[in-house]
Amino acid sequence: AGSLVQVKAYTKMGDYKGFETNPSAWKQIATAQVLSKGPGKPTAIPEISFERTHMYPGQTRAFYVTIDSPDIRYEQSNTGVGQPVAYTKYLKVNAGAGLAEQSFGSSIYEPRTFNGRVNYIHGVDCS
Repeated sequence: AGSLVQVKAYTKMGDYKGFETNPSAWKQIATAQVLSKGPGKPTAIPEISFERTHMYPGQTRAFYVTIDSPDIRYEQSNTGVGQPVAYTKYLKVNAGAGLAEQSFGSSIYEPRTFNGRVNYIHGVDCS
């Protein structure tokens, strides 16, 4: 199996482009310690670790997930940056970037795909 890792998640309205190394542009929305399941196995970040994040139809929102070890990985994408890698009727996840260092490092690699599952609730009043 894997090891205990510290996970942090951030978000910002709009695209991530130009903000990859600028921590002041991002809002932290989650922090958790999780036991990585090892290579090729899904590792869950507990829902309770996340602050509720609202989106409206047509909005773009960037997300950044970082850890303190190489035990959880993203993957290189065959899809171009900004192109969908997964979607539903209500939500689209696009290819983006990966950072080699933790916490907004300067080595940016594109295109990269989030290797995980996104849980969301549709139709909840965000006011």
